[in-house]
Amino acid sequence: MRIAYIAEDVNHDCLIKALSNKLCGDRVELLRGRYEGRGKPGILRAIKGKKRGTHKRDSVLNLLLNRDAVTFVIVLVDSDNGFQETYDQFSKAVLPQFLHKVVICVARRNVECWFLSDPKCNKSRFGIDKLEDLKSAKKIFKDGMGITARNRKKDDVTQFILEAPLKEWYKHSPSFKKSYDSIRAFTGNVNCEIPVVYELD
Repeated sequence: MRIAYIAEDVNHDCLIKALSNKLCGDRVELLRGRYEGRGKPGILRAIKGKKRGTHKRDSVLNLLLNRDAVTFVIVLVDSDNGFQETYDQFSKAVLPQFLHKVVICVARRNVECWFLSDPKCNKSRFGIDKLEDLKSAKKIFKDGMGITARNRKKDDVTQFILEAPLKEWYKHSPSFKKSYDSIRAFTGNVNCEIPVVYELD
């Protein structure tokens, strides 16, 4: 089965690839949806297929679902400030004919908050008892992993996610729970169901 994804940045990319490997193994072929520009504005333009200058571009969803014949598309973005506003904004950007094949996943504040959802890991790996301020998650994770502008440590981030206790993420992060459950519902519809999170090691 081919699943496409559209990710906001490098850590989002590592997350999708690691979870696919961890949950699906070789049952899934991943295809990354490309888009021009940076971050959420670039993704929104790509989803809508809006003009950039005088040139009308086809929706990246149309290209992925029709030209590349993927089963469904995961769109993963950060909320930064407003979770529900971001979720609604991206859901409304998807054309009606694609809604049944697109999963919108939004991390409350950012995906680094998901990465710091396990209290035991926070203490042992990052030296904090509790994530007091969601705004600090990105910096804590970046510093703890040794990430720099020149070295994004993609292999290390991917390995961190592969070893992460998803049960703890699911238990402590409502936005991760919502995203996991949404993807699981889609995979169940196409006979490639991922496990209930509590069945994972």
